[in-house]
Amino acid sequence: MGEASDEEERYRINPFDWETEFPEIIKPAPAGRKQGAGGFDVVIVKPPYGASFSQEETTYLLTNFKLQNYQLDSYLLFIEKDDSRINYSVAQQRWKAADGNPVNLFERPEFVTFSDKLKAFPLLDNICVITQGAKPFQGGKGKPPQTRKIVDEKPFVSEKKQNSTFRPLLRGSIIQRYEILWNKDYWISFGDWLAEPRYSANYDASVKIVIRQTGDSLIATLDCHQFIAHDNLYTIISHNNTFDLRYILGLLNSRLLTWIYQNIINPEKGEALAQVKRGHLAQLPIVILNISNPADKARHDRMVALVDQMLELHKQLAWAKTDHDKTVIQRQIDATDHQIDQLVYELYDLTDEEIKIVEEGSP
Repeated sequence: MGEASDEEERYRINPFDWETEFPEIIKPAPAGRKQGAGGFDVVIVKPPYGASFSQEETTYLLTNFKLQNYQLDSYLLFIEKDDSRINYSVAQQRWKAADGNPVNLFERPEFVTFSDKLKAFPLLDNICVITQGAKPFQGGKGKPPQTRKIVDEKPFVSEKKQNSTFRPLLRGSIIQRYEILWNKDYWISFGDWLAEPRYSANYDASVKIVIRQTGDSLIATLDCHQFIAHDNLYTIISHNNTFDLRYILGLLNSRLLTWIYQNIINPEKGEALAQVKRGHLAQLPIVILNISNPADKARHDRMVALVDQMLELHKQLAWAKTDHDKTVIQRQIDATDHQIDQLVYELYDLTDEEIKIVEEGSP
């Protein structure tokens, strides 16, 4: 019986002899030394979540690892272990110390305080209508239902205006910050025959924001020409026209909201297939100003003026002929962008330390 128990214990522990398995890396200790030469620089393993412990092991671990509570979890043992450097995903409830949770995973806990502060602001979805653009083609959709031939030949999009049903069309690749690069070469025959025309996208609004779907950051501009938007764009208008969209545009294109998006809402920065989803946009915190308050109105008007300046400067940059002119205008763009960022920090009441977090963690 004892031998069987020992065998079960060996199977459970699954001992591993590193020196035997990797003799070319881990060499035996020379005479007079306790530790051998060589070894691994990095060991990559699955995060050790949810291991089971015997009563004896539990007693030992709770005695020797001081930051564990009654919910003993194996991954926290590695966090507490001396002289270790780790990198793996950790449950959000472990982000900061609290009652019953003595493990603070951040060297800079102000990051968490900053994140909590943002929860006090209304969300973009509460003050604006966010709609995905039109989907031109999909088999079986549209009125009448699209055939395979229609999907393959794509007769409803063209480089020229074929007839009165064709309207200017925007796609994601021609949208930049504060700029539309449409060159009168992308049109769509707009109507019920499209797979998903999405009339709710308010294409005919006198002013709307368009924002790109593809990418790992927020890229938005203003449309004042009633373009149709492709489904790799979103349109944004304010509820009941209660907000000046230039103010919202300045927030969306700011360094702060890009940082919030990339670090809190959708951390896909640098990923090749990153996408901005409607649900991500809906979560963006927006400062609502009381225009009847003189100080708030001054900040609002300042933002609108700076955004107008950015829109105009990008037009001038597109028209510039010489390298000198382009350099001069780009410097003005950079300076105006900086002024917008500083105003946004003020609107969100960021501390110097919080501004430093944003500046260090964004391009």
